[in-house]
Amino acid sequence: MVCNVVVSVSVQAELVGLLAMHLDDAVRSCVVQAIHVMPSFRGPWQFSTHMWVQARTWVSRVARVKPSMRVRFSLETACSQSQQACHFWIHRMGWEGSADAMRACGEYGDSSGVKKWRVGEYLCFFNLQVS
Repeated sequence: MVCNVVVSVSVQAELVGLLAMHLDDAVRSCVVQAIHVMPSFRGPWQFSTHMWVQARTWVSRVARVKPSMRVRFSLETACSQSQQACHFWIHRMGWEGSADAMRACGEYGDSSGVKKWRVGEYLCFFNLQVS
């Protein structure tokens, strides 16, 4: 899939955050392909959260023009990043996931502080209700 939606954050004309997605022509599904914030800008600014809010807002506006009542966001990651991605999108961004994805999310961020790597393919999704 070709990236056709980008949400970015710049600080003093320097690109510091990027969320890349593919929104299908019917505006029924959107695949998150990448999200990145430069390490020196992570933390209290919460650029990832702000980009996710902006992406939902923009997709919602586009979906209102089409007869879409719901847009299903899903995720594509490299296999080696799948457990970390589950934790990020489910725990931090409020997505849902399959039972395997929920388990991987919990194991990645368990209370012991030890990150247990479990490489696999997990289903993570977010259903955006368009009003």
